[in-house]
Amino acid sequence: MRGRLALALVLTAAGCGGGSSSSNGEVAKSGAQVYNDAKRAATGASSVHISGAFTDTGKTVKLDLVLGAVASKGFMAQDSARADIARVGNIAYMRASTDFWRKFAGAAAAQVLHDKWLKGSATKQPFSAFAQFMSIEALVSEAFKGHGKLTNLGERTYKGEKVVAIKDAKDGSIVYVAATGKPYIVAATGGGSISFTDWNKQVSITAPSGAVDINSLSP
Repeated sequence: MRGRLALALVLTAAGCGGGSSSSNGEVAKSGAQVYNDAKRAATGASSVHISGAFTDTGKTVKLDLVLGAVASKGFMAQDSARADIARVGNIAYMRASTDFWRKFAGAAAAQVLHDKWLKGSATKQPFSAFAQFMSIEALVSEAFKGHGKLTNLGERTYKGEKVVAIKDAKDGSIVYVAATGKPYIVAATGGGSISFTDWNKQVSITAPSGAVDINSLSP
């Protein structure tokens, strides 16, 4: 669960779930067992709020995403280059700043597209690059692959929450998993810090109004 989790989007708790104060037994398990338990818990969740920042090639990328069962929304930003993104069913949406378009598409595109909502298929380019990860299941699948040896560092307190810390020997990153209630991911650190909150909180996400079909812009 490293910076790769969020990088996949650029191209994915205070909510500890059950509310119980008693141990859920994760502290006594191996690092791999806790990791797998956290993966199952996340995959079965209906929503989560992901926020924080990570470093990519020396640049700080900020993100704030709400992922629901059938819709998601949020933003990612690097300095003044910001993109608001959303997915409602099979349709993806994006609205980006002038600096974003200037950086990734050139000055001419920036003049026309800045701050304008665009829409297109979530399963086809160009939006599939980020839209496919705007679901909990897809994001979890990407985030939990390719790790090294996992070590359970024991119980700790992270921002007031009882957690079990799992260290990945491959890159030194640490995943904090709730030590009470369901073993939801609370945070991931390593090249930055990303928090996972509001697991299973009800979310209401609607499609941005006035979005322009990106296919209508093709020459």
